[in-house]
Amino acid sequence: MTEIIVRPLTENDIPTADRICRLAFGTVIGLHDPMQFFGDRDPIRTCFRAPPAALAAEVNGELVGSNFIAHWGSVGFLGHQVFIQTFGIKA
Repeated sequence: MTEIIVRPLTENDIPTADRICRLAFGTVIGLHDPMQFFGDRDPIRTCFRAPPAALAAEVNGELVGSNFIAHWGSVGFLGHQVFIQTFGIKA
C-alpha cells in the first residue's frame, strides 16, 4: 500500500501544484491543451497566500496534489482535492 503524506504546502511546491491543478482540471473539461486551464491567472499562489491553510499530498517524496482550506465568515470550506496518480488523472 502506498503511503500518502499530508503536509503544509510550501512556496517551493507552487509550480508543481499549479501544473497538477491545470493538467487535472483542463483534462477533465476536455481542453486540447489542458495546461491552458486558468489562462494567465495564478489561483494556486493566490490560495497559498490566503489563510488559513494550504496542504500538500506527497507520495515517495513527490508532490502529487494540493488542497486549500478557506474560512469565509461563518463558513469553512475544504477545497476540491487535485492529485495525479501514476495510472491516470483524478480530480
